[in-house]
Amino acid sequence: MKTKHYLYRSALFCGILLLFACSKSSDGPGKELESQYQIDVYVAGYAHNGSKGVAIYWKNGTAVDLTDGSGSASASDIVVDGDDIYIAGNEYNGSRYVAKYWKNGTAVSLPGGNNFAQANAIAVYNGDVHVAGYTTESASSLDVATYWKNGVITKLTGGSRHAYALDVAVNAGDVYIVGYENNSQNIHVATYWKNGTAVSIPLTDGGKYAYAQGVTVDRGHVYIAGDERLQSIVGRGVVMYWKDEAEAVVWGDGTTIDRTTAIFVSGDDVYIGGQSNNNPLSRGVATYWKNGVAVQLSEEPSYINSIFVMDDDVYAAGYEYQGEVRIATYWKNDERVHLSDGVNDGNAASIVVTKTLIK
Repeated sequence: MKTKHYLYRSALFCGILLLFACSKSSDGPGKELESQYQIDVYVAGYAHNGSKGVAIYWKNGTAVDLTDGSGSASASDIVVDGDDIYIAGNEYNGSRYVAKYWKNGTAVSLPGGNNFAQANAIAVYNGDVHVAGYTTESASSLDVATYWKNGVITKLTGGSRHAYALDVAVNAGDVYIVGYENNSQNIHVATYWKNGTAVSIPLTDGGKYAYAQGVTVDRGHVYIAGDERLQSIVGRGVVMYWKDEAEAVVWGDGTTIDRTTAIFVSGDDVYIGGQSNNNPLSRGVATYWKNGVAVQLSEEPSYINSIFVMDDDVYAAGYEYQGEVRIATYWKNDERVHLSDGVNDGNAASIVVTKTLIK
């Protein structure tokens, strides 16, 4: 996942507003003060308007369009920083896709990518806006892992091989970007970069296809989630995570097709969201792992893109198929909510949950 702030992010939409009593204290005979918390759940993603994708975020069930539907667009990540909402994604401008982020609904276009650009993840720290993604300069060139800080572009790779930055987290001024980069055999190598320097740090040896999909920092420790394909790019695989560059912790034995997308750490518990599949000829189902134990959220073909934990409640955002239509979906524990209309494709890409004290 991606947590930022009590930047609560990572990934789910709830569509409901929860008010509940948290604590009570006596204030003299017959008088009781009651404190309450408001839970707000934000989800970023897209929904098709029939022909084009519209970048959207939902707050407590209400959709807010970020684009007007004239050009295809999508939202890929969301962060809430105080009263400000930041969302990363991209939008087609008539000739190419432009990487963007939106602050409180106002779009900021990011430089680079004369052919294509995608903003995959966003983090905000001390007022600085950090965005990770990739750019392509021409139709014949390779994709380059790219990082922007306050709109200033840094290319993390040289463009000699395909590379992608998929997530970003910031802690104590250090910036961690994760993704993958092809090696000389065109095998994907799980990779991370630190502080925007164009020095790729491999997490796997390149013998198998591997991906670093999510990063978070908890109590000073850096957690990176990924997966490794044991047979081929589409073959069976295992979920794994790295803590502070130590050897990977592997969940699974490779008998299923497991895919990772996001990570969240709560206390001593590690949650990883993604998908699991027993049959390579069929679609998998939305699954998250808590400390290595798999929890399946759907019987239908589905996927988790983001995961978030609040007060022991597990929120997961992604999509679920209804026939051949992909529906933007979130789950709170085992309760499912469809966000898009079920007529046109949609997707919930990221979730963030905030908790505000009400007196």
